[in-house]
Amino acid sequence: GVKQGLGDRIDGVEGKLDKVEVKIDKIETSLRKEIKDAYNFLSHDIKEVEKGVKEVKGKLDEHIKVLHSV
Repeated sequence: GVKQGLGDRIDGVEGKLDKVEVKIDKIETSLRKEIKDAYNFLSHDIKEVEKGVKEVKGKLDEHIKVLHSV
């Protein structure tokens, strides 16, 4: 009676916990993918900005050389 009922309830709870763990794993995997995608996207943008900064710095350096030679 009581022991069997309790055992069934514990099994039920464990089953629910397993389902929750699976859901958490799926969410975690999905978040990791989103974070990775966002990181890749941002790092591409950052590289573009760095390239632009180097070009501007190069042009400024040329102007400074010209100014110093005057």
